[in-house]
Amino acid sequence: MEHQLQKLGRLIHQAKIAFIALSILNVAFLLFEDCVLSEKMITVAWSGVLMISIKSLNNSMKDILILLMLLLISLNLFLLMFDIEFFIRQSFGSLIEFISLAFFFKRVIREEGKLQTLESRVYP
Repeated sequence: MEHQLQKLGRLIHQAKIAFIALSILNVAFLLFEDCVLSEKMITVAWSGVLMISIKSLNNSMKDILILLMLLLISLNLFLLMFDIEFFIRQSFGSLIEFISLAFFFKRVIREEGKLQTLESRVYP
């Protein structure tokens, strides 16, 4: 059981590093793109959301990942309705973000399932 808890801790640490990397990539792409102020504000705000969510990962990782996936989908739907050009430019980055969030969500579900199985064996 201790081994499974360590694996979950490593998973949380990996997710934090991935969120930091995604935030840095979002801001770095602003330097290479020719975009208006509102597009820069949206990108910086999303990077801020990723950075703020790092603090909450230890408490409820599954909930934070679901919330981030829903926010990412709603942000992209908003961009699709109001600024299709910016949506097209940043859609590949959003796809990578969504895939990474779904990957971590899947791994968290699997590790928590293993922990629950071990708990039911130890504490029947």
